[in-house]
Amino acid sequence: MRVEDEDGKRYFFKYYRPNHLNAYLPAMDEAQRRTMFSGVACYLAEAPGTGAHLLAHVPDRAEPERVALEPLGAGLVVRPPDAQALATETTEKV
Repeated sequence: MRVEDEDGKRYFFKYYRPNHLNAYLPAMDEAQRRTMFSGVACYLAEAPGTGAHLLAHVPDRAEPERVALEPLGAGLVVRPPDAQALATETTEKV
């Protein structure tokens, strides 16, 4: 994704890096969030710290929700409280 600063200089925004996403999404205004979330229901990014949480960024809130990762066998799995609603919503839009 390319972005432009106040002086018109262009940059590549590496939104796939958790530290970038977690810093910039909360700082975006409503119009910028609307653009960033065009066609996206939620961005999940690693939360700083222990690695046991993700931050769920959604279009209608500036601050992300902290989502715990639960042990499941050898790995970790995301269990957001509204996972079924999100899956239903996503399926309906497609």
